[in-house]
Amino acid sequence: AVRTLLLASPPGQFDLILDELQTLLINRDPPVLTDDAISSIRNEYNSKTGNIVISSNKDPNEDNNSQDDISSALRKTIDKHVESRFKGKALSSGSKVTRSDDSYRINLYAERYDPNNFNAASWFAKYNLRLDAESDKKWILDGSVDLRSHVFENEGNFHYETTLNLDAVKLSCDGVEAENISKSVIQNIRRWEDDVILEHVRITFENIGDGALKTLRRVMPVTRTRFDWNVRTHQFAKTLTHDVNK
Repeated sequence: AVRTLLLASPPGQFDLILDELQTLLINRDPPVLTDDAISSIRNEYNSKTGNIVISSNKDPNEDNNSQDDISSALRKTIDKHVESRFKGKALSSGSKVTRSDDSYRINLYAERYDPNNFNAASWFAKYNLRLDAESDKKWILDGSVDLRSHVFENEGNFHYETTLNLDAVKLSCDGVEAENISKSVIQNIRRWEDDVILEHVRITFENIGDGALKTLRRVMPVTRTRFDWNVRTHQFAKTLTHDVNK
């Protein structure tokens, strides 16, 4: 149960939940949250959520395995993209490009934790670039993005998660010119972000009041008696009860 709770931590709140669990379990014998257990769960959480892209625990030599022209061009282009779209107050972001044979993996992660405004969110995009099996001069790009959002204020607590799969597309560029390939990749990534991902988020949150949230509300309470939400009525009833009991 402890591992499940920590792995479900909203963006930016792993350590907060860890502290609370350690306080609750301080007298457990044998201890549940040992240093090894915490390290293992943290690594699993960072890998699962994409936080490892910006985590201080990532392997510093990992990106050094990809030093070819295409990797370098992709890394330069993606870094500029992250700088232009994923920088701001309370926002952490980063990217990573790795190569395996004739395919490339692009990971992009951004996280905002803003407790003063009662919200947190993360964006973990994973893109795969590979040569077309039918032509050694054509490239194919596909991917997916994991979105997480957490809004909390007073007694309200709303946690939203979704994964969007991005259909494979053939890039317009030919050959192995690194600059042309990276340019075509970022054009498609921007198109996905604007026309697919953000559009999905917009539609979801526009309809969430009359959709998902509405299904959580009871038309009638368990008592089958409608609740009167008028505060003055309840204050008046409380006053009468107090006077009768004097």
